[in-house]
Amino acid sequence: MLLDGGALLFKHGSVSPAKMEQSKITAEGIVEAYNAMGFSAVGIAEQDLTAGIPFLQKMAQKARFDWLSANLVNEADGQPLFMPSKIIPVGKINMALIGLTDEMAGKHLSEDSKVKIIPWNDVLPELVQRMSKKADIVVLLSSYALAKNKKISEAIPGINLVISSGKRPRNTPPTLYKNTLFLQTASKGKYHGTLDIHWHPSHIWKISRASEYKAKKDSLKHMREQVRRSDKKEKEYGFLTKNKGAQKAYDFMQKRIPVVEKEIAALEIEVKNDAGKEKNASMYTNTFTALKKAMPDEPQVLNIVSKINNQIEQIQRTTKSQKKSYLPFTGWYACRKCHPKQTEAWRLNRHAMAFNTLRRNNQNNNRDCIACHVTSITTGDEPHALSLPASLRVVGCESCHGPGENHIKDPQNKPMPQKPVEETCLSCHTPEQDDAFNYQGKIKKLGCLKNKD
Repeated sequence: MLLDGGALLFKHGSVSPAKMEQSKITAEGIVEAYNAMGFSAVGIAEQDLTAGIPFLQKMAQKARFDWLSANLVNEADGQPLFMPSKIIPVGKINMALIGLTDEMAGKHLSEDSKVKIIPWNDVLPELVQRMSKKADIVVLLSSYALAKNKKISEAIPGINLVISSGKRPRNTPPTLYKNTLFLQTASKGKYHGTLDIHWHPSHIWKISRASEYKAKKDSLKHMREQVRRSDKKEKEYGFLTKNKGAQKAYDFMQKRIPVVEKEIAALEIEVKNDAGKEKNASMYTNTFTALKKAMPDEPQVLNIVSKINNQIEQIQRTTKSQKKSYLPFTGWYACRKCHPKQTEAWRLNRHAMAFNTLRRNNQNNNRDCIACHVTSITTGDEPHALSLPASLRVVGCESCHGPGENHIKDPQNKPMPQKPVEETCLSCHTPEQDDAFNYQGKIKKLGCLKNKD
């Protein structure tokens, strides 16, 4: 069974008007992809209400899975706007699914929508009690944070499993709290989580030794990779020498690795000895799979993605470009008159080819991408991008140093407005787009910084 806690339609709780049309196209494609993958149910979170209730209702009509929320209700009669819960047979057991929406998502409900989000304690106790009588396992698809979900499970007995949505950048391995199991994959769809359950009527959870063994091996692999990367960065530019915090973490991992190796060896023996002995508890094993670009694409989903990109490109191509004055920006042509060596080095850098990268991938009209592939465009100004002169349709000198018009007029007395710092780079090299970005390592490779004249 495929389940999702929600927060899948939009990246954020709000979208600029300039990006709303293409964001809706992407949301429709996500629903189509979830249909193709065979999802059974999805919770409703803040990011699913970004475009309002009518749009979510439209997506629910297109979905072959159920959108669940027990506390998103009509203001007039208090009745749920979407299906509050459902029971699905899985093998020989029945699984009850309940959706729960964080009240913070209410900020996306307009005053005339006649819809409200009621507190969880007004609806959940009776619903969980009723579902517990009909099903073997009760699963909560919740958009609340982990701390609130724990309070909910503590207050309402009978919730066996909580699958959370939200904005966590990392996976949450299964956490057992008062016999309720909590888990969540990292945001942005970068991981797939698989939970295998061997259910027992006792409703008592117990992690299998095999799962603990695998988790330890994954942890050891991660630590070894971190040590390897740190060694490489230390050799390249003295990463550990310059960073006391990184050195402390490095030393800890170096000491921890042999300890974990011994723990793994002991667990390996226990896994063999304990196989099949746990008969009075519900056992579970969990796996997180990183969805890397190198993995082969599922053809049907790949076709959906291609269709989305083509639709976005077509709409943006036919949208009239909005002209805007870019007088403070001169373009890299003006810079090379006084800085020929730096300019020539820059032209060999990937920044100089940033816009061509979008063109090559048929994304040069995609407003989610374009701001970081040209000079002078910021979020919200994307419609102006196509009116840029050629010298600004690159990540040029002024992307890092700021507008150069005043400096060009009076180089001696008017320096460039800014020097590149880490925050400058991180405005585009976000974890979502470049999770392996390292400022110190990358800045050394910019040839324009190596020359002084």
